[in-house]
Amino acid sequence: MNRIVGIKLMDLRNSNKTSLDILSTKLNIPLDTLEQIENGSTSEWIHYIESICDYFKIDLDEFLKLKDVLSLGYNEKRAFVNEFINQYERRLKEKDEIITLLKDKIELLNNQPNQTLQ
Repeated sequence: MNRIVGIKLMDLRNSNKTSLDILSTKLNIPLDTLEQIENGSTSEWIHYIESICDYFKIDLDEFLKLKDVLSLGYNEKRAFVNEFINQYERRLKEKDEIITLLKDKIELLNNQPNQTLQ
């Protein structure tokens, strides 16, 4: 996702003829952070995405659409898909852990004698 956001930011900047220096100054984002966002090496864009969208007058939902994945090269697509799969698998594991924890708590509650509220 970092790479896609970087590509989209660079495209927006170039189509609006805005330099990184100007964008950095206008949005109060460190220049090195903007450079890292554009080259896809950081997820710091999360902290600045709303101000970036406001500056370029683009809807956040539109900016985050994944249709631009199609413009990526094979290796970039593959890396994106792999990261997406990894995140999905982590979420499934977290879900399973939560379900197990909840089942254990329910069993503990079921095994306790009835207590009345005072």
